[in-house]
Amino acid sequence: MEYEGVRVELTEPVAHVIIDCPPVNALSRPVRRSLWTAFDAVAAAPSVRAVVLSGAGRSFPVGAAIEEFGKPLGTPGLSDLCSKIEACGKLVVAALHGSVFGGGFEVALACHWRVALPSTRLAFPEVALGLIPGAGGTQRAPRLAGADNALRLMLSGQPITVTQPLATAYIDRVVGQNVVQAAEAMARDHLEQGLAPRRSLQVHDGLADAVAFQNNISRYKRAVKDDPLPAKREIVRAVEAAFLLPPEAGMDFETAAFDALDASKEARALQHLFFAERAAAKPPVGKARRVLQLGIAGDGAAAVALAMAGLGVGLAVAHLAPHQEAQDTVGAAIQTALDSAVAARRISKQDRGHRLDRFVQAQDAAVVAGCEVVIGCGPDEAKLLASTGAHALPYACLVTTRLFDLVDDSPLLGLSLDFESDLAEVLWSAESLPEDVATLMATIRRLGRVVVASYEVTPSYHALRKQQFKLNDILRAEGIAPDIIDKTARGLGIQWPRAKGSVSARPGFDVARCADVLVAGMASTGMQLLRSGAVARAGDIDILACTAMGYDRLTGGPMHLAQARGLIKLERDLAEFSDRFSDIFETDVGLDTLIKSGLGWSAFV
Repeated sequence: MEYEGVRVELTEPVAHVIIDCPPVNALSRPVRRSLWTAFDAVAAAPSVRAVVLSGAGRSFPVGAAIEEFGKPLGTPGLSDLCSKIEACGKLVVAALHGSVFGGGFEVALACHWRVALPSTRLAFPEVALGLIPGAGGTQRAPRLAGADNALRLMLSGQPITVTQPLATAYIDRVVGQNVVQAAEAMARDHLEQGLAPRRSLQVHDGLADAVAFQNNISRYKRAVKDDPLPAKREIVRAVEAAFLLPPEAGMDFETAAFDALDASKEARALQHLFFAERAAAKPPVGKARRVLQLGIAGDGAAAVALAMAGLGVGLAVAHLAPHQEAQDTVGAAIQTALDSAVAARRISKQDRGHRLDRFVQAQDAAVVAGCEVVIGCGPDEAKLLASTGAHALPYACLVTTRLFDLVDDSPLLGLSLDFESDLAEVLWSAESLPEDVATLMATIRRLGRVVVASYEVTPSYHALRKQQFKLNDILRAEGIAPDIIDKTARGLGIQWPRAKGSVSARPGFDVARCADVLVAGMASTGMQLLRSGAVARAGDIDILACTAMGYDRLTGGPMHLAQARGLIKLERDLAEFSDRFSDIFETDVGLDTLIKSGLGWSAFV
């Protein structure tokens, strides 16, 4: 039997329900409907006494369908589906592999037993989106594992593997291979023993020590009391409800908290950035080539950091040194960094050896000839790459981090790296090869950085930072004290640069409009970048601001913040401020069209 995204094999006495919806088996509405129908079919088959629930392809469901975030989910909801699976009168065993995150983890907890491969990862990542688990996770997890365990997973949002101690309470058996066969064997064994379904909402193992449970709740309440993210406080309250309330009431508590958070400004901001980062990671042109070797040309901290990052993700790294001193300095720094990692137990001695085996140095350009990506970290290296690229490195993606070394019609890409944050801005032009753009973006993402592409030589990040200082200056010129500017910025969730020196004050400016100046001024610069084609999306600007400019992620960035305050208000503020500060604000930006469309920045042309 086949349904949309789900296959059912009504074999006796153990049936199989297989979620088969590539690429990640997301629990979209069609898949939820199919699962609902599948379990009805299992329940109606008299010869079936147990069922194995598994995922085809590379993973058990990784979670909810991201395209449904912020939209009505329709029926059946994921919480209702989990309740149906848990209430099934047949034994239900989950066969887990891959990344069992969020809603996928909650489906697994709704099953009566769980078998997993050692590489399987579990996570409740909802907090990163300003939410709590909303399909019974806050109620089932603490009943199985206790308050401390459940809260550590939910408040961090980070994945664990099933071989870690934190996973013990959730996984009944870890097998080396053939997880579906192992799950079927467990189901048959339990049938022979005459076991009844073990429903997580009826388990009390994690609630048994009432004093420890309540002490942990109190400890976590203190820890999140002043956290600006409401979801963290609601997670603690929902886990506490698992102890204080009957299962049905606890589920209702969770649902109400989830719905309230889903409508909050904090969740909207975090979800906006989530989608913005996914969109920004897609190259504007070209298809990435496979990268096995990374070339680094130059010296200094940038060369060391890039080499260490490449070695850390399994790449071979070749270092082209401009002179012997640079070769010795970079080589020694790599050795020291790896030794420190071993001492801190972040890597093993064996891993240290493997990384050093993948690292080579020379002062001859031939050392980087086999590399798919070569990054020059200084002016001399940039010129070297430009001069040799067409011949010695015909397939390499050539990059310089020294932006002023880029010249018109240069095939080189630019790379603006902020080593105080995770930001990397790829600068490309009409002369850049499409495959190079895509390859560089994929490589820099692999090195652990947030990537944004800008279509110009000067980074958009620099334009935004420059506007911050201009806004600071005009507010000081209006007689606004630095501490007032700082306080206003902090109230907006922005870490603002303090102006130095003194400026003459002009009376007549309303201090209460300070926040409007900051928001409108940054949005004005963002619109100029969009209109010039420097960035493709408003979300790219928000990523730049939140990653490297001190904007709190709960603001969503300057463009999201301006839209959340209202584009009609922004239009009026721009009209007012452009008269007073004509060199800072631009009004002819097509806001009328955006307002009438109701689509906001996504309709910006």
